[in-house]
Amino acid sequence: NLNIFQWFSVVVVFAGLLILKNSASNSGQKIVRGAILSFFGSALHALTYVLSEIVMTSGEKISVRANCFIQGIVACSAFILWQIYYTRPHFEQLIRTPMIQAQTTNICALFILVTIAATNLVHALTFFHTLRHFHGGATSAGLMKGLQAVLIFATTAVIFCGKRGGQEMCFSFSKLLSLLIVSFGVGLYGWATSRSQGTRHIFKNSSGDFTPSEARLV
Repeated sequence: NLNIFQWFSVVVVFAGLLILKNSASNSGQKIVRGAILSFFGSALHALTYVLSEIVMTSGEKISVRANCFIQGIVACSAFILWQIYYTRPHFEQLIRTPMIQAQTTNICALFILVTIAATNLVHALTFFHTLRHFHGGATSAGLMKGLQAVLIFATTAVIFCGKRGGQEMCFSFSKLLSLLIVSFGVGLYGWATSRSQGTRHIFKNSSGDFTPSEARLV
């Protein structure tokens, strides 16, 4: 169960992400449809957090690597079917022509794909490891996703601002404010979680004494 400080930190992170709502609503049309799709997509994505944590921490408790492998196989199978039935018939229009226009070679494209695949592998392993071993499980992973989202703002500004896209690629005051609030919320959650875990270690010691390692957790 989450304590009051952990719940407060979750609210802080949510509020920090909510700051960007107004700026996002001015970047395109069909906002209601996009908001509805985002809501259901986020809900389904969050459900995978909880289900993945359950299968690794309850019952037979499958391993992190097994969970990563199974979900990876399912996702790859879906992508392969998509490539066969949709991308392949439209290969020239969707792949070859844009590559020629961007002056991208086959070797460069292959390097990009391999890099993305390797990055996704590391991401998946660390994600499932967080769900399985990190205190708070799915809740902690969700808050870290919020921190990841705001850190992307800074990275995007450095790489794309003034080079690709419009002003949405550049850093702004609202993004800075969101970054600070979310970072504070995640830091507060980490402090509250470590303190809560340390308190539980002390209460588990029936003798009333605690070891130096437990003392450092308080």
